[in-house]
Amino acid sequence: NLTAQNDCQRQVVPVIDANFEQAVVKLVNDIRANNGLPPLKLSEDLSQSARYHAMDMAQDDYFEHDSYDRVNGQLALSCSWSNRIDAYYSGWQRLAENIAAGYTTPQEVVDGWMNSPGHRDNILSDKNWEIGVGYFGMGGTYGQYWAQDFGRRFDVFPVIINGEAAQTDTGDLSLYVYGDWQQVRMRTDDNSWSDWQPFQPYLTWKVLAPAGEHTVSVELQNGNQTVVSSDTIVLTKSTAPDLSSLPDTLAFIYSVTEDRLSPAYHEVAPLSGTTESFTWHVQANGNWFNILPADGTPNDSFQVVPADFNAANATSQNGVLQVQVTDPQGNVVANRQITLQLQVINAPMQYVFIPFVMTSGN
Repeated sequence: NLTAQNDCQRQVVPVIDANFEQAVVKLVNDIRANNGLPPLKLSEDLSQSARYHAMDMAQDDYFEHDSYDRVNGQLALSCSWSNRIDAYYSGWQRLAENIAAGYTTPQEVVDGWMNSPGHRDNILSDKNWEIGVGYFGMGGTYGQYWAQDFGRRFDVFPVIINGEAAQTDTGDLSLYVYGDWQQVRMRTDDNSWSDWQPFQPYLTWKVLAPAGEHTVSVELQNGNQTVVSSDTIVLTKSTAPDLSSLPDTLAFIYSVTEDRLSPAYHEVAPLSGTTESFTWHVQANGNWFNILPADGTPNDSFQVVPADFNAANATSQNGVLQVQVTDPQGNVVANRQITLQLQVINAPMQYVFIPFVMTSGN
């Protein structure tokens, strides 16, 4: 009798080519979009099941949906395909699987599946909500093995950003949300929630944040049922307001001899040229100056005005401004610290006049 190992146990295998796997997901979701279907959510659980099966087919040199082991040179059934997926992806209500071998690129393997009616049906099914992809490129008769697992779970309502793209260089995102709901609200990372709005499956959202990975969460309500779902995406560029052009230091000089302050004030426009619906606020640390105004919008500026003082009470001192920018939900998306310096001198100021010459013509 042949005795096989138990391939129904969850086993995590290393990723051979993450770019290949991601490319298959993108190609599938592009095809679905072209056929009027929503995108599938990438499930790491389904991908782990698919990766294991692709590796197992290569190492034991077989090509079947069910899992087999080589025992004394012969194939022995180890686990049915659905039981194998269940070890990774529990609570499912629907499963499907595509496998392939011998294809060298993601485009080739997806084209192969789309040219096969049964595989095409799995890719274009509106019953599947999630997808996992596995690739293994070493060993076996065919050299390269692919597995594509599909599923849908009870009480899981996926959110998909930008068709399940891994990254973006803009904060303007397109979301798809599965399920039938009455209202929805969103947020980025642990920031404040947006206002509730009527539910629709296709949503837009803007992420204002530094470069890096960020999570967009969606809270869904339908009567007494409330569900929170999320997806992540990597911003390759910062989408937060850029405050780097603001000065590091603002300096004043007061001459006791002349009873003269220079300059009389500094004016700062935190969001000059910005068109987004941001607001800014200035927090001041120091009692020898005033901030007028302390709050504003992109078209506004503030002035730093030293408070009234004279030769009898003027002393050199410092201060700090903290400029904070908030989004429409009140989340701080950018900040900048500015140091203030007041230098008091017991001598007249020195004035330097620089000639200015204008020319015209060639």
